[in-house]
Amino acid sequence: MPSSIISWISLSAIPAQGWSRDASRATSVSTSADRPVLPRDLAGTVAQAGVDPTLEGRALQDALRRAIATRGGYCSWTVDHASWIATLHSPDQQDFYGKTLEDALAWCLVWLMAKGTPGDWGHEQGDGPFFD
Repeated sequence: MPSSIISWISLSAIPAQGWSRDASRATSVSTSADRPVLPRDLAGTVAQAGVDPTLEGRALQDALRRAIATRGGYCSWTVDHASWIATLHSPDQQDFYGKTLEDALAWCLVWLMAKGTPGDWGHEQGDGPFFD
């Protein structure tokens, strides 16, 4: 059976059951207080970086970007068909994925935290084979 026929049958059954056609477009009634923006383990890690994980929306995004910049990183982001992608451009180019922009930025920050401070990278002037 073609999928267009199945879709039509499914949609045509909604009014027969006494439901409006807009029932499938209902918005969630849960509030942001009911669910954290970041998963618990990720929230704990970004809190160690000085980011308040209870912030929401743009405030959390800005706090994550500030923490990334403090560690010498900068990034851009986009969204594809399945997730958000935050691309860290400095110190190394890396892509991080998340269901939300906040998730992707948080993973970017976690990577920078694991990488260490700029002095630990060995790229500062005076280090390396060309400065012997």
